Amino acid sequence: MAIVTIEGLDYSGQLVRTSSEQYTSFVNSFAFNNKGRSANAFGTGTTIGSNVEVMGVLSSGKGETIRCAMQGDRMSATGGGICVDNKNNTYDVIYYK
Repeated sequence: MAIVTIEGLDYSGQLVRTSSEQYTSFVNSFAFNNKGRSANAFGTGTTIGSNVEVMGVLSSGKGETIRCAMQGDRMSATGGGICVDNKNNTYDVIYYK
């Protein structure tokens, strides 16, 4: 759950990850020994980077909505982006842990 406060009004809702530095690899190997026996191995690996991009539509208890697009560092929980409210006002957003 994300909460953004703009001009004293709290907006809340879910932000969805749209991009990140996460990579998954798959490995499959097959081998024979000198006695004619075989072996098979399968494995996966995941590399998780720290950069992430998120988007979401947040709403206030007063029926106001904002659409936000932000990017930042997942590890330090810092970053920034923009939010646009339902009156077409644009706000720069900076967040930090």
